[in-house]
Amino acid sequence: MNKQFDALVKKRVDLVWIGAVFGLIYWLWQSFRDSHVLGKSSFIQSFLFPDMMSLAMRLVIISVLLLLFIHAKYLQEKVLEKGAQQERPMAIAAFIISVVGFIMLYWIFDSFQDIVIEDKGEIVKRLLTPEISVLLSRLISVLFLVVLIFLIQYLFRSSRKSENALKMAHNQLVKSRENLNKIVINDPAAVFVLISNCVVFVNPAAERLYQKPVYEFLEKPLNLPIKPGETEELEIINELGETYSVEAVATEIEWEGQKAMMVSLRDITERKRIERIRQHFLSLISHRLKSPVVGIMGAIDNMLEGLTGNLSEKQREYLVVMRENITTKYHLIEDLLTVLRLEAKGETVQMNPVVLEDAILHVLDDYRSVIQKKNLELDIRQIDNNLIVRADAQKLHKTIRNVIHNAVKFTAEGSIRISAAVEGDQAKVKIEDTGHGMSDTTLKTLFLIEKKVSTLADANIGMGFGLYMAKKFMQLQGGDLTVNSTLGKGSCFTLHIPLHF
Repeated sequence: MNKQFDALVKKRVDLVWIGAVFGLIYWLWQSFRDSHVLGKSSFIQSFLFPDMMSLAMRLVIISVLLLLFIHAKYLQEKVLEKGAQQERPMAIAAFIISVVGFIMLYWIFDSFQDIVIEDKGEIVKRLLTPEISVLLSRLISVLFLVVLIFLIQYLFRSSRKSENALKMAHNQLVKSRENLNKIVINDPAAVFVLISNCVVFVNPAAERLYQKPVYEFLEKPLNLPIKPGETEELEIINELGETYSVEAVATEIEWEGQKAMMVSLRDITERKRIERIRQHFLSLISHRLKSPVVGIMGAIDNMLEGLTGNLSEKQREYLVVMRENITTKYHLIEDLLTVLRLEAKGETVQMNPVVLEDAILHVLDDYRSVIQKKNLELDIRQIDNNLIVRADAQKLHKTIRNVIHNAVKFTAEGSIRISAAVEGDQAKVKIEDTGHGMSDTTLKTLFLIEKKVSTLADANIGMGFGLYMAKKFMQLQGGDLTVNSTLGKGSCFTLHIPLHF
């Protein structure tokens, strides 16, 4: 705002200089007219030491010009800018009369000046039939003065508009600051402003969270492990010894002309408590479901092995179907428990050297029959059997299985290609298919835990726990899982696995 005010002051100073320049030009013109048109004296003498008549003439013209300008300002401020429609025609007519009156007054004074200087002629003749040179000089002078009036009027009007715009911007800024203060003061999140890591501002929510008054925060460090642009979940202990979970967000700002950092602490204690209850509930339910499912699977296996007596073909057929269904449910419960551990950050990894080719072929053995049944081409590019990665073998197998399962399930025709290469300190395994591919919308939510309802274009794309777990497993092992896909052309999943040195 100070810069805007400085700009306005500078503009007003510029107007003064413009007025001075135009005054100098007018003085030069009159000096030239006196010396060359009227032949009174030299230009230098007329410019520096005009006679009393010429000086009076110039001062009168400038005074009348000033009065005319004041009248124009009145017209602008009182009538035109305030929109007084009923007064506008009269004001404009008055202004036009003023301009005509000024021109007539100038003409009369100039004729009188000619008579006094030349000491001959009649005033009527000088008024009505001046010489050509005198006539031209008067017309040029009148035109110059009228242009000067309107130019100065335009400049001051522009200045007025700038000033009004500046006032409006200032009022809006003041109002915005008031609204911002209200927002910050009433924000349920604790807000701190730090300069050089010392607190210079806190809002009432910070007092309530920490249970201590404002003055105990000021000029002291906040001591939170957070950097600008980051969001962290932290635990803090207030003055009463109570522990709170908070979501901390830090942002770089400017505070009273200095670089500062604003830290917002949002209390998520209740949310974390509800999440823990939910996870505990789901874990309990999953374990309660897992036990009977394992028992049913064992019973079906015993019956299929003949431990309960001979079975007819129809009975065996039903038991096989039951075994497949209960196995699916078992894997679903296992996935659910795994997801709960991943969400609670309770999943661990055991890193060991793993031969990459063996891991891939081990998983492929479970899918070769399905690939052949769907008449898909399996293209395994030559993989170095000496390529060893550092990974958790079980989780690496699970990741590869989930990706290959996804490729086989959603590829109706064409091929599945698997290749591996070393890039830097990582092995990159690409699993490509010629399936339906995925839209940009699907790709954005592909690795999220929630299952999205597929659109018609993505009707054959499932969104369960498999790919979510696969990406989490790779990240836990220091790698990653990425995907490129084009709708209607297929997908390419890439596993980034750290090498073992």
